[in-house]
Amino acid sequence: MLVLGRSRPPVRAEPLDLIPYVFDGVGYRPWEGAKVWLIEGDAGPLRFKLMRFGFRPSRSFVPRLAEEQRRGLVKPKRPVLAAVYRRGGELYWTTDGESVHVGGCPDADVIAVRGQSLGCAPRALDVGRRMWDELAEEDESWLLRALAGKPEDYVVAIYKLAERRLRLYEAVAEIAGIGVDAVLEFLRTNSLAAVAEALFHWEAEKEGIALEDRRRMLNMPKWDFARGRRPGVYKSVAEYDFFSLFPSIVAAQGVDPLGIRECSDGVPVKTLLGTKRVCFEGGPVSAVISSLLSRRIESSDAYVREALKFLMNAGIGAWGKAGWGLVCEPCLYFVRAEAHRLFDQAWRDLEPIYGDTDSIYVEESKMDLVESWARSLRGLKLRLEAVWEYFLLAPSEDGGVAEKNHLKIRGDHVVVKGSKLRPHDLPVAARLVYKHIVARAVREGTDPLALLASVLRGAPAGGLFVLRSIESRGGRTRSVQRIASFEDSRYADVFYLPGRGVIYTPKGAIRGRTVGDYSEREIREAAVEYVRRLAKIRALRSLLLTTALW
Repeated sequence: MLVLGRSRPPVRAEPLDLIPYVFDGVGYRPWEGAKVWLIEGDAGPLRFKLMRFGFRPSRSFVPRLAEEQRRGLVKPKRPVLAAVYRRGGELYWTTDGESVHVGGCPDADVIAVRGQSLGCAPRALDVGRRMWDELAEEDESWLLRALAGKPEDYVVAIYKLAERRLRLYEAVAEIAGIGVDAVLEFLRTNSLAAVAEALFHWEAEKEGIALEDRRRMLNMPKWDFARGRRPGVYKSVAEYDFFSLFPSIVAAQGVDPLGIRECSDGVPVKTLLGTKRVCFEGGPVSAVISSLLSRRIESSDAYVREALKFLMNAGIGAWGKAGWGLVCEPCLYFVRAEAHRLFDQAWRDLEPIYGDTDSIYVEESKMDLVESWARSLRGLKLRLEAVWEYFLLAPSEDGGVAEKNHLKIRGDHVVVKGSKLRPHDLPVAARLVYKHIVARAVREGTDPLALLASVLRGAPAGGLFVLRSIESRGGRTRSVQRIASFEDSRYADVFYLPGRGVIYTPKGAIRGRTVGDYSEREIREAAVEYVRRLAKIRALRSLLLTTALW
């Protein structure tokens, strides 16, 4: 790490020809009379010891491995990936996603797991629930079948998910000029946002500047970036997306922690010195964002584009994070205020059906108006993503529009956004056909519950469980021998565990008897009753059966 201070640190340190910059309440400014020293190794507790003596740390969150690779002292290494899964006391593992072995630990640098701490390697990559939920917007049938099947299928599914994530990390590594092993070191104690912050520091150091690490001292306001007319089903809806909205604002206006200054005609933002009007003059940080934005426009590689998008947005978001880093509350406040102003303008001029952060949805008849408005935007790109046959907005608890919860249909393509509509808590048999059933119900005006009930009554027993409930209970499922009540789980449960003879039912559906007392018909009816009670199915029925198409 680097250390900024007016005296030499009381540890072994090498002086550097850099100008120290510290935060003055509005932006980063030169620290008169101070110098910069390099201290080899990871910061650890040394950071706080030096701070007690008046020193300021710089890029103290950057792992030593990343620094050494940047300086050419250590060659990057592509880690060997393996996936491991334990069931019934046996350890299953694979290093290629095809051959599965039982017993022992694989010889690998990174072990992919799912919520299990198996102690097989120094680095574990947890393909947790968030990654698996993302697949609900894709074709998740292969994953569902793998998880409901043999442990060999399960561990291969874990490997495939981890391989996807590792390819994203490789793209991040390529952009940052380090190895994927260094990216994994960032993740061991931090997040990918720290990689973006490291890029900011390294660019500033090229210009002879060392920036202090600090922590957020202002609470950031929550902006209302989601609005909708009313819940319901809309026909012929055009979707427009801003291309990299926050990074485009940064690039167009030169937003930079080093280039911020007070000016009489600027935008009012909160600072540590009160509300100030500020302007921006660019700098090394905005130059990094601009460079990443240009690369994203030019790149055709999906993983590189995703990595660039993540680094830009995470780096900007880190200006307002709670942990140590390159924090600049006024910078983030400005970017979000500009985005909010743009959102208000779009809502006023275009009267969209729905909008959130960087997307707006309007009637197809308004496309000319939207594209005329888009041409007036300086430095921003608003692009037509698709025209949907049907667009469904879910209701919130208070009867308004639920934020980021909608469903889109075009031909055989159905996209589901948000937990209020996503089928993650449906029995597997219903989950596999959910999108098809909703599309059919919308087009025909039929009852989605009746269609789902028909599927469950004809499904194999293994299709009656709720996958998410099994995962939420983890290893506890092996020891349960009797019916668990609704209160015993965070989620309502109706599922069958293949080969284990354990069935859970919702409270009130079937009660007071052991597993062996149930007939297959009762189990199926319990599954149907569970689906009937789900709030999302009730809301879906209400939207499709009691509201008109708009």
